[in-house]
Parts: sequence; structure tokens; C-alpha cells
Amino acid sequence: MVSELEVLKICAKGFNLKQRNASLKLKIGLRKNDCVEVFVTLKSKRFKTLQALLNEFLRDLKLIGFQVLIKDLALSKNALSAKLEIHASKKLEVFKKLLEVPKGFVVSYKQLAIVTGLHPRTIGVLMRNNPFPVLIPCHRVVHEDKSIGGYSSGVGKKLMLLREEGVVIKHGKVLSQIWLFQN
Repeated sequence: MVSELEVLKICAKGFNLKQRNASLKLKIGLRKNDCVEVFVTLKSKRFKTLQALLNEFLRDLKLIGFQVLIKDLALSKNALSAKLEIHASKKLEVFKKLLEVPKGFVVSYKQLAIVTGLHPRTIGVLMRNNPFPVLIPCHRVVHEDKSIGGYSSGVGKKLMLLREEGVVIKHGKVLSQIWLFQN
């Protein structure tokens, strides 16, 4: 099973911190019933960059399906530390399940819907609105009849990504194996 920290690291990859002369560290703290404490440390030589990075990071967490509460916040000239309490939503659960699908395999909208308790069309909407389309591999989701389906960057891009991962496609249908989730 994919952990919250792995999903948080994907959010962090979405940042181009080297260009901004900044760094980001994440650490998972206590796990409670329905939430996880996360310690975030941002460092930058520019104070305004710290504020912008925190806002952008929180926005990305919300886009991916985290509900975030800021518990503690400490600012200094070159660093920002925050203690966040994050709660997972159904959207996050879908993305975590999708991260279990290895390269070379695909999963159907219906399968993903069954393991997350959502409707297949809801899965389609989540895939279309995926904020990190290559890092969270929504291109690995296909129709139940193994036809390709859509992709936010176009079907051609989806075909290219699947073929690069070793998925065999002929006449618009996947010939490779379908991934089966373990309970």
C-alpha cells in the first residue's frame, strides 16, 4: 500500500525548488485514526519565496485530495517550519490505489471504482483533473473492455506513455495484463 509520505513526495516533486534557490523537507509524525501529522521545513534566502512556496504546497496538497490544517507555524528570515495535520479524502485514496499499479500494467475505471467505493464516472473525473498526470499515472486507467479511453493531454500522449512502459496495444485495445488489486 502506498503511504501518505509517498504521495507528499509526489507533491514536492511538482515544485522546481532549485530554480527558486529553495529546499523542502517532509517528515511524517504521529498517525491518528483519520489523520497524519506532517512536519514541513522550507528554506530560502528570500522571505517572500517562503510564503509563496507554502501557499503553493498547501494548494497542491488540496488538489491531490488532502484536507490540511496548519497546527503550528514558525517563520524566520531564511526558513519556515509548519506542523500540518492532514486528513485523507476519497480522492487521495483513489490516487494512492493508482500508485500501486506498476509500469506495464493497466487498471480499468470499474476496478478502481470497486476498490475505492466510488462510481466509475467519478474515477474518470478524478483522472481528468489529476494535478500530476505523469507522477500519478492516470494514463494507466482504461475502459473495462481494454479500450484506451481519454487523457487530459490527448489520447496520443496516453498511447505513447503506455507503450514506453511496455504495455502492448493493438487497434486501440490493451493486450497487456490488467492489474488486480490485493485486499
